[in-house]
Amino acid sequence: YDPHAKVLHLYPPASASVAALAVTAHEVAHAQQHDLGYWGLVLRRALQPAGYLGAAVALAGVLAGWLLGWAPLALWSGAGYLVAVLLLLFTLPVELDANRRALAMLLAEGAVGAPEEVRAARRVLGAAVLTYVAAALSPVIHGAFLLWRNR
Repeated sequence: YDPHAKVLHLYPPASASVAALAVTAHEVAHAQQHDLGYWGLVLRRALQPAGYLGAAVALAGVLAGWLLGWAPLALWSGAGYLVAVLLLLFTLPVELDANRRALAMLLAEGAVGAPEEVRAARRVLGAAVLTYVAAALSPVIHGAFLLWRNR
């Protein structure tokens, strides 16, 4: 789903697998969130640019601190980097809500019904959220390393 153009891009799946249905329902759920003005999506759209800009500026500060040999600049920039990354964590409530909506859609429409299909859909949706968790944790670990390195 492209929230800027308000367009849902769907490609013909290779099969009507539970995974393809779950991913499609998840994207439709994002379109619903946008249409309903879901608070998490509104907050994420407001904070994400600041998070990305803050992370870029903070990393530049860390690099400048290292190159200039000024540890306080690197240390404070590393702390700023962690704060910026925390702003980016507002993705998680949006994704969890989209998963909840997607599973409800799949069940309501009868796209999944058998217990093994429901489990498979939950696994696919859960794996999708874990990619956001990993994406959020990676810079946190990197930032913590930068702070530790410059202690």
